[in-house]
Amino acid sequence: MFDMTVIMPLYNREEYVEKTLTSIFEQKTDFTFQVIVADDCSTDNSLDIVKKFKEKYPTRITILESKRNRMLYKNVIKAYAITNTEYFCVLDPDDFWVDDFKIQKALTFLEAHKEYTIYATRTWMLGHDNKLVSINNGDLADTDFSHYLDRTAQLGHTAGSIFRNVVFKNGLPEKMKNLSEQYKESSFRGDSFRNILHIHEGKAHFVPDIDGVYRITPDGLWQKSSILKQKLITCYFYYDMFHYYDRKYKELLVTSMSLFVHFKQTMVEELAKLSQEEKIEIMPDILDIEAKLNKFIVYE
Repeated sequence: MFDMTVIMPLYNREEYVEKTLTSIFEQKTDFTFQVIVADDCSTDNSLDIVKKFKEKYPTRITILESKRNRMLYKNVIKAYAITNTEYFCVLDPDDFWVDDFKIQKALTFLEAHKEYTIYATRTWMLGHDNKLVSINNGDLADTDFSHYLDRTAQLGHTAGSIFRNVVFKNGLPEKMKNLSEQYKESSFRGDSFRNILHIHEGKAHFVPDIDGVYRITPDGLWQKSSILKQKLITCYFYYDMFHYYDRKYKELLVTSMSLFVHFKQTMVEELAKLSQEEKIEIMPDILDIEAKLNKFIVYE
């Protein structure tokens, strides 16, 4: 039985995945860990590179292959469903770690502080110009769910976060197995969702170390989205989390509403920057979230 699982959702990252896997297996730690690679039917050499690592670490790498591309959410939940270790993290195949003691530091802290469910660090961002810029530069503080609700929680990026596995250890939550039509898959696929799930169950510890690199790539799910789409995804996220927690936390709904007000203030200007195809794609979602929020205001 391993102490920790590193989940890697993979799709066409042959340029980067070797560096990412190397940064994992160079970890110096007393704790044991495994890697679960969930491949979403890559069409390049990404999977071949992973299989070479599996030859070297046959018992420490599990590969989940897909016969067709199912997109990030359906791909990553395959890994969540079999992650039963005490700790886990997600490392995207174009990001990497730069501290060989990252796992050791995180798990040593979490072992000694059982009330904490998140250990997070600062992260470098590697841009197209190959320059490193530090992100997560806010005031360092340990935070809990109350801070999350008032939007003052200090949380980490994917490459900087390790979690106590209080959610997936007993299998995938029922709500995630078959998302109803009321939810957007985008709300459940990234670090925002992992953060809220785990800070809801404990506290987050944030340290000043910079031990991971978040690589900016032009075809990344977030990077290739327009500013308008990014804002819309965030509106949906808080709205969906409000419903995920059975409308218990009105602060989540209020945040979604507030973000949508700001969204509308820049919408005309940002729409003008989009192609006709992009406008056609995004308009139904704009109308959908607006109708949902307006309806909720009337009936609540």
